[in-house]
Amino acid sequence: MPKCSHGENWSLCFLAAQQNQKFSEECLNNIQEPMLKYFEKHTNQEEAKDICQDLLLILCQCFKNFQERGNHGKAYVYRIAQHLLVKQKRQEKKQRSRESQEIKQEISLYDEFKVKKEIIEAVTHCISQLPAKYENIITLRSIQELKAEEVEKSTQIPIRTQHNYYKIGIELLRKCFEKQGLYRR
Repeated sequence: MPKCSHGENWSLCFLAAQQNQKFSEECLNNIQEPMLKYFEKHTNQEEAKDICQDLLLILCQCFKNFQERGNHGKAYVYRIAQHLLVKQKRQEKKQRSRESQEIKQEISLYDEFKVKKEIIEAVTHCISQLPAKYENIITLRSIQELKAEEVEKSTQIPIRTQHNYYKIGIELLRKCFEKQGLYRR
């Protein structure tokens, strides 16, 4: 591949690109090699290649905006390169922050699930410790949310007796919850 005839004077590369309406491959290679080394100082090799490609794309899009004032072609390229590095570092920081938030959220959800599971296990344990007549009434009235009349039809237990069983069952549950640490007065 032929070498760029402009050497270190990147301003001449820009002026030639303006005349030809595009960068020559030689000029792009002339710029790419030192810029790749520059990016590798600040990032890993893969990221350096990606950022360098972004830089070359930007240069190909904006070479028309370059105005020669001495030998400022390198400064122009390095300003763009610095901007790309800062942009990349900001994106990395945002990504790390998002990942950190996701991890914290997962931990919080896990802790919440763990607490809910412990409560469900304690409630299930307390309900299973009730005598059958109290357990049935509490299950039908509170958990299945049946009305007293519906419970009376299905169990043949009068409403007044249901009320007493319910009241006694709730008191027994409260005492069990206190023992389990779920209820405080």
